[in-house]
Amino acid sequence: MTWVQEWKSMLQTKAHYSTHIHDNILDPEIYDALRVYCLFQDIIFFPSMYDEYIQYLHDHSLEPNDQHMAQYVDHSALIQEQLRDIASVRQLEIFAKKERLRFYEGDSVMEKVALAAHYFGQRGGG
Repeated sequence: MTWVQEWKSMLQTKAHYSTHIHDNILDPEIYDALRVYCLFQDIIFFPSMYDEYIQYLHDHSLEPNDQHMAQYVDHSALIQEQLRDIASVRQLEIFAKKERLRFYEGDSVMEKVALAAHYFGQRGGG
């Protein structure tokens, strides 16, 4: 399994537990549409994205639809952070393979990322 797959699995578990504590769902249809949209965009959906999307619609006086959802994804701080994290994880995995870093079989993706980031910082002068 790649590190990105492990990372997304970890996010999925985290998202699963966060759905049980979210109770601000005013429109279940929008909530489900956003969840499905994220799924098809290969983004892990978190309930806080619903709140952010509703705020985005409100701030821009928009009605929910696929075009506005795509615009929201491009402007979402939560989604853009997730995409940056995934790109970083991918870059660190490539670095770790290139440098032949060794990990224990039981190391979590967080441990692998932290160790690779440490070595990447040393090699990058940081």
